Amino acid sequence: MQPQSTLTSNGSPFLRGIAISLLLVAVIYLVTGVIFRPIMPPFAQNIYDGIYGGLLCGRDEHYQQDPFLRGALRRNTVSEGDSWCQNARGEKRDISYSEFNVAIALFVIPLIGGALLLGYASPNIMRSSASTSVFKSAAGGDLSSRLQELQTAYEKGLLTQEEYNQTRANLLKQMEK
Repeated sequence: MQPQSTLTSNGSPFLRGIAISLLLVAVIYLVTGVIFRPIMPPFAQNIYDGIYGGLLCGRDEHYQQDPFLRGALRRNTVSEGDSWCQNARGEKRDISYSEFNVAIALFVIPLIGGALLLGYASPNIMRSSASTSVFKSAAGGDLSSRLQELQTAYEKGLLTQEEYNQTRANLLKQMEK
């Protein structure tokens, strides 16, 4: 006679790890690429400049942004001239609104993806099944012997009152069939 746990876990630790990683990417980008970008060291700003340049500028263009407007500490509106792609001839192409959209996407996509994946991969803890008995008898036996085994297990403290009641009810239901 052994009590059986009613906790079940059907989630994937690998998927949960990916989900948490995506959520961390979203938070790290929000903090370093948006909120504190104006005060980030130059190497971090160069990383973000490279990302924006790679996504928004052509091969012969170089990404530029007004240094006083970096990150969320700038004014609350996006306007023309905030950022641009500049070619070797010095010609500028304004990408301020596109940059804003890319910044939103770089935060929202990992955030939503991580949240959805976490919801899918999380285990269903405390999911009880009405058809699963907490008490499993070693021998099939008749109703009388099974109820006696159950009573003995309860008296020895192997089962809680709730487990005893649930298992007793399940035994009686099974014998009715």
